[in-house]
Amino acid sequence: MSDQDDPTRPVIRRRERLIHEGLVGDLRRTTPGHRRPIHHAHADVELNLIVRGTCIVAIDGHAFELKPGALIWILPDKVHKLVRGPQLEMWVVMFRDDLFEPAWLEDLGAQPSRLTTAEELVSLDRLFSEVAQDSDEPTTYNAGIRYVLTRALRASQSRPAAAVKPVHPAVARATCVERKLR
Repeated sequence: MSDQDDPTRPVIRRRERLIHEGLVGDLRRTTPGHRRPIHHAHADVELNLIVRGTCIVAIDGHAFELKPGALIWILPDKVHKLVRGPQLEMWVVMFRDDLFEPAWLEDLGAQPSRLTTAEELVSLDRLFSEVAQDSDEPTTYNAGIRYVLTRALRASQSRPAAAVKPVHPAVARATCVERKLR
C-alpha cells in the first residue's frame, strides 16, 4: 500500500474562502465535545482564542499546546491542524487577508501565539460574544469584525509569546503529518 493510500493518514482540506460574500470576517465559538482533528488550509487569516480547556495546534511543523487566554494567529494558506482537548471552548475568527497591513502579517507570522491577561481574555470573550449576535445584520457585523481585529491585534502586540509547553516529540510528529492538499 502506498503512503497516499494509507487510510490512517489525515487528508488536508484546502479551501479558498470560508467567509461569506459581502462579509469581512466570520466569528464563532466552539463548545466541548469529541470531534475529529481538523486539518486544513484556507485563504483567510484565522485567529483562535482559547477560553476553556486545552488544545494542540500544529502549524508548519511546530506544535503549540495552548491553554485559556492563548491567542494563535494562522496566516493564509498555512496548513494547520487542531487537536482538541475534551473541554475545549474557543473562539474561531476568520478575517479577509486584505484587512491586514503587510507588517502586521509579518509580525503575526513570526510569533503566532500570544498570551493574554485574565482581564483581556474576559474582555475579548465578551466582545466576541456581542459581535456574534449581530451576524444577521451584515453592516453592523462587518463593523464589529473590524473592531474585533483591532482589539485582537492590540492584545497581541502588547503580549509576549504564549508560554507553550513543549509537546512530546511523538505527539508533535503525529499532529504535523501532512498529505497533499485536495
